[in-house]
Amino acid sequence: MDKLIDEQIDLKREIISKFDKMSNSDHIQILEMKYLKGNNLVEIAAEMGYSYSQIKRKHGWALEEFKQFI
Repeated sequence: MDKLIDEQIDLKREIISKFDKMSNSDHIQILEMKYLKGNNLVEIAAEMGYSYSQIKRKHGWALEEFKQFI
C-alpha cells in the first residue's frame, strides 16, 4: 500500500514538473484541474469563465503543449 502511495506521489511530482515547463497559464490550469483535481470540462469552463466549447478546444491545445515535455 505504501509503495502505491509513493508511486502516485512521484507521478504527481513528475506531472507538476512538466507543468512548470509549459508557457500558457490557461493550459496549466486546465490540465491541473482536470487531471490532478478531477474536475470535468463543464466544471472547468464555469470556474474559468469560458464556454464549454472554448475549454474543450483549449484542453486539446493544452495536451499538445504538455506532450512536448514527455
